[in-house]
Amino acid sequence: MEIALAAVAVLGALVGTALGAWLNARSAAQIEARRAREIEQRRRQETRGAARLVYSELGAAAIAAESDARALFVLGIRSISTDAWISYRAVLAAELPDEVYDVVAEACTKLTWLVTMLSRDVGPGDVPDEMAASLKEVEQVCRQAQDALVPLAYPDYKAASPDE
Repeated sequence: MEIALAAVAVLGALVGTALGAWLNARSAAQIEARRAREIEQRRRQETRGAARLVYSELGAAAIAAESDARALFVLGIRSISTDAWISYRAVLAAELPDEVYDVVAEACTKLTWLVTMLSRDVGPGDVPDEMAASLKEVEQVCRQAQDALVPLAYPDYKAASPDE
């Protein structure tokens, strides 16, 4: 009888240990899965935020570039920022498809060049004609880059179809 009780106790201990190990492993897996979902959600939020900031910068630049170069001095060329691009280009490089990233990078590079050139110590009458001519190109690439960023920056946005 004592042997049977000891066997039952050992069996109970083994079942309890196995059940405890299974519950522990299941709990650890659930915690890890939740942690992975949280990390993914933060990554998506950071990416969406970066895309929205760069989208806004490109929009402001496109509006400014619609005017001529001399008017940019009145608007304040120094108010056109590329800070979001500088801060978040690595995030966007990791998340955007290559063809979208290339469009955005080209626009931001041209915008940075324009801001640099116009920020030099020149007055409104000193803007070279070739620089003024490049404004239309900067506006166009900024608009193209904005269009490319829409799915990432505003994933719920649905453009109206032509037949609506």
